[in-house]
Amino acid sequence: MSSLTAPQFLNQLRSSAVLNQPSQSLQQGSLVGGKVLKLYPQAKALVQIGGGQMNAQLEASLSVNERYVFQVQQTKPMLRLKVVEGEKGKTLQSSTQLLHQLGISSPSKSQMSFVNELIQRDIPFTRKDLKEALQILEQWGPRSKASQILLDMFSRNLPVKSSVFQALYTKYTESSSLTASLQSIFTDAGSLESQTRASLGHQLQQVLGRKGSGLPLDKMIMRTFMNAPLGEQTAALQLLQRSGHISNQTSLSQIQTQLTVNHNQSSAIQTFASLLEEQVNGPQSSLHSMDHLKDAGRNLTSKGIWEQLMSNKANHEKFPILKAQQLLTVSDPASFLRQNQTSLQQAVKQLNATAASKESESSFVIKNSGELKGQLVSLFQQQLPVSKNTKSLLHQFSSILNKLTEPNGNMPGPMSPKLGQALNQLSESLQVAGVWSSLKGALSNHGASQPSVEALGFLIGSSNPTKVLNENRSPLKEVANTLSQVMNNQLPKGEATKLIEWLRHGLQETNEIAMSSKDRFLVKLKAYTQLSGINYEYQLAERGEAPSSSLKGSILQAMQDPLASSVADRLQRVLNHLNAAPIMMQESEQSIQFNVQMPGEWFGIEQDVTMDVEGNKKENGEIDPDYCHILFYLDLQSLKETVIDMRIQKRVVQLTLFTENSGVEDLIHMLKPSLEKGLEQLNYKLSTVRHKEINLKDSSETAINRVNNPTRKTGGFDLKI
Repeated sequence: MSSLTAPQFLNQLRSSAVLNQPSQSLQQGSLVGGKVLKLYPQAKALVQIGGGQMNAQLEASLSVNERYVFQVQQTKPMLRLKVVEGEKGKTLQSSTQLLHQLGISSPSKSQMSFVNELIQRDIPFTRKDLKEALQILEQWGPRSKASQILLDMFSRNLPVKSSVFQALYTKYTESSSLTASLQSIFTDAGSLESQTRASLGHQLQQVLGRKGSGLPLDKMIMRTFMNAPLGEQTAALQLLQRSGHISNQTSLSQIQTQLTVNHNQSSAIQTFASLLEEQVNGPQSSLHSMDHLKDAGRNLTSKGIWEQLMSNKANHEKFPILKAQQLLTVSDPASFLRQNQTSLQQAVKQLNATAASKESESSFVIKNSGELKGQLVSLFQQQLPVSKNTKSLLHQFSSILNKLTEPNGNMPGPMSPKLGQALNQLSESLQVAGVWSSLKGALSNHGASQPSVEALGFLIGSSNPTKVLNENRSPLKEVANTLSQVMNNQLPKGEATKLIEWLRHGLQETNEIAMSSKDRFLVKLKAYTQLSGINYEYQLAERGEAPSSSLKGSILQAMQDPLASSVADRLQRVLNHLNAAPIMMQESEQSIQFNVQMPGEWFGIEQDVTMDVEGNKKENGEIDPDYCHILFYLDLQSLKETVIDMRIQKRVVQLTLFTENSGVEDLIHMLKPSLEKGLEQLNYKLSTVRHKEINLKDSSETAINRVNNPTRKTGGFDLKI
């Protein structure tokens, strides 16, 4: 886009309701412009601030329909406002007077313009934040984009810091995409220290969506048991058990014991191979070195390794191994070496290959790699899309329901008041959380009968759960068992992280994994979040220590490298991209908004994929899937720059496709049935689909006008996201 970057264009499509809520960010001590609409007795008034109106207690006699700059004295129980005064007690009339109060005697034109914008837009600010913003504005010069980004920071109630500004400035103005920024480091990281370069290079490869080590999934899992910290090893074991691939009786110590056996056998084979190579390729054999070789051979015999070597299917030609064994017993080793040199050289190669294979052998844990991948996909599909707190509520509810539907629950007598109260509270909490749609599907997939599922839905949605339980004990007993199975398959954080890591590796290893397009997208999105480290600070605060390796962590480490000066700007640019994601997450009492930008290589395209999500917030803090707005920005090979605008109201979906290509109507019409079917499977209904041709090279104003007045052409599409 020449005039509008992807984030700028997406920003124009967002609903203004979420972005324009200044009254909710009013804090004690903050300043804000506003207009007096009505005056009431006892120095009270109706004041308009931004798009909202509120009653306030005033500390001065003011005029109706006049604008003022207010200072917030208190927000509860009632908003109390004080008019900011200038010199000699006069009402503040201009931005120049406010700047003088801040100690800026000769403000620049850009500074005055910026303060005027804050006041005219009724955006709250504090004196401290305003000082910081004016310093940033002067540092970056009189650029309109810098001013607009600072205004956006104030309107979103973001911390007014240079690091936050730089992250947003990169996000909104840099022509370099995330993919290009990552690639620039990957290309020019040669000046860094070798260890830093290796760590950073590995993380860059993964975040770009490229293949990593190239190891098969089973070998990678075994590396976890060999080299990873104990916590990761435990999570891997529990994940394998929960998937059903290994028995619950298998212990970590058993795996470690077998790994030790394999390592010792591998070392024994490697030692014998090295000594044999010296005999075969050395200048001449000696009795001393031959004694060492015989000792190594006897060690193989005592461990039963010779039998394994002869039965190993990888050693298709047994003759070289047999000759190596015979060397240990002949009376004239020197002559035997000369006569069988070629065979013994082949034996060395076979022994080295066997030693390497033995070190990473996985068959005693991973019986069938293909079967494991299927089990991991099944486990992923069983995860409920709910928050940690909601999952905890479901575990408690499942436990209570099982207790109340046990055989002794049918015995005469009243229900325990404590259990009855817990049932009522948990049912109400789950109703508020809005989990029933997801839970209903999971129960049905686990084989619960329709009557039992309906009974549970009635219980959760009822104002009298105790009564529903007493009237439906039989079907609720059935569904309680199924609910226990569903909850037993919900993964704690460590196992969930490991599952995404393994599925990502499996998808990169082969595309033959039986997984829907939706699940593939979710795995890649979750994997990118883990690998990039965009939640690095959150994990650091939650754990009290630096999280496991991520790109953000590697960049922060690389920036401490004294040799990093040549790539410092590139490192900072990528860091700004990563910092922008959590910064742009905006949350109020009613709504949530967040943005994700990923390298396109994850999805087989060259440019970044940008996704913007905003929606109503439920009482439990989760985004409401019944009322939300999702935007995708893609740069596709055929459609070129494309924006998908999806609006959901009461699970009814409206879609608008913005492209620079007018010849897509037939394709849209062809894919519409598939889209309708996919949405129905997710319990959504497709209402309308529109295609709008838009020239993204237009000026910003023209583009915005076209967006706000879409054509009424209908059609359909499905980008398999």
